[in-house]
Amino acid sequence: MFWVTNYERQLLSIAYNVLRDWPAAEDCVQESLIKAGLRINQLNPQIVNSHGSRESL
Repeated sequence: MFWVTNYERQLLSIAYNVLRDWPAAEDCVQESLIKAGLRINQLNPQIVNSHGSRESL
């Protein structure tokens, strides 16, 4: 997914800063991205376009 490649490094950095453990940070981010991916269709279609990025309002 488009938004995964854009935000994965940032999410890993945040998770590592909180957990101070790379494997745990990777697991946390992976689980979060899976949950977000499963629920992306529940987002308001006026806000999120087909690439999963925000449209300007």
